[in-house]
Amino acid sequence: MVDKLSAQGIYLTARSACSGREGFSKSVYAITKDNARATSSLRISLSHLTTDADVMQLLDALKRLARE
Repeated sequence: MVDKLSAQGIYLTARSACSGREGFSKSVYAITKDNARATSSLRISLSHLTTDADVMQLLDALKRLARE
């Protein structure tokens, strides 16, 4: 999914900022105690520069990918 979104100009990551080399999100695991969620979560970062149009572009892309 990360690669498909990247091809559309939407950049996010499948790891938390502090995940290290483990390949899973320690943050998600700490919250959920669920390995499946920790290895399949996406991190989406927003800032004061993120526009409503940016958010809508992401939502539309996620909806399209979910239908595939």
